[in-house]
Amino acid sequence: MSCGYRDAWIRRAVELAPGFATVRSNLGNALHEHGEHAKAVQACQRAVQLSPELAEAWSNFGRALLEHGEFEGSLAAHRRALELTPGRPSVMNNLAAVFIGLKQYPEAKLLCERLLELNAAGMPDLIATSLGDYEALAL
Repeated sequence: MSCGYRDAWIRRAVELAPGFATVRSNLGNALHEHGEHAKAVQACQRAVQLSPELAEAWSNFGRALLEHGEFEGSLAAHRRALELTPGRPSVMNNLAAVFIGLKQYPEAKLLCERLLELNAAGMPDLIATSLGDYEALAL
């Protein structure tokens, strides 16, 4: 399914089920992919309001905030996502990116090292990217 069709289906799903947090979170991702970061933040914020225990919504909210340059908010959202799903590699990766954005390199390094320890199955490129970002910025 092309991106345009997917986006249309997501928007239609929001119309049909405006109170469904997962749909709002997915809308936030679609908006993020189109560079509409402020709208992505709004959609993801609504998702976490609708379902505060949905880790994916918190992770997406944190990612949207990160891309919008709101590092402190992103940090809080990713920490909440990790509380709900401890050790989730994608959230740890995003949190490392937040620490890099905040120039908190030791924290970013610890997360990257933890990702390597976990040997996150199926995500070696993500881990290598995080480590590369850390090494490039920390040198």
